[in-house]
Amino acid sequence: MTTPRRRHPQSIADAVSSMPSETRARLVAANRAKKVVAPVPTEHQEQVRLFSTIDCYVARFPDLALIAAVPNGMRTSMATAVKAKAEGLKAGYPDIVVDVPRIVKTSESHGRMCPGLRIELKRIRGGHVDPEQKGWHERLRKQGYKVEVCRGCDEAWTVICEYLGIKP
Repeated sequence: MTTPRRRHPQSIADAVSSMPSETRARLVAANRAKKVVAPVPTEHQEQVRLFSTIDCYVARFPDLALIAAVPNGMRTSMATAVKAKAEGLKAGYPDIVVDVPRIVKTSESHGRMCPGLRIELKRIRGGHVDPEQKGWHERLRKQGYKVEVCRGCDEAWTVICEYLGIKP
C-alpha cells in the first residue's frame, strides 16, 4: 500500500494557510514584532560602487578620468597616518575631487567659471558632516568650487553627471 504524497505548497501564502491556526497566529505576531531593515551600505561600499560606475563610463566620457578620491577616511596604522599628515593630507577635505572646470549657472547671473567639483560622500542613512568638513566646504566655495554633500552612490553619480553635462 502506498502512502499518499504530501502536497508541497506552491507559495508562502499556501504554506502559511495550511498551518494550524495557533502556529499561524504565533508566526504572524512574531513577524509584526520584527522590523526588517535592509543593511545600509558603508561609505566605503558606496564610494567603491561610485568608482566602479565611473570606470564603466570613462571610455565614453573622458572627463570622468579626472575624478579621484582623497583617502581621508581610511583606517591606517599610526605611522601611516603621521606620514600622510606630514605629506599634506588634511582632515575634513572632501572625499571626491572632480578636476574639470565648468561654467555653472547661478541664480544671480548667467553663469560663472567653476574650477571643479568637490563631493563629500555620506551613507544613505546615518553619517554627518563634521565641523572640519563644513570648514573646508565653506573655504572651497569661496574659491569658486562647487561643493556637494551626497547621500550614497546614486546621488553622487547624478551630481557628477549634471556637473559634467553627460547623459549616460
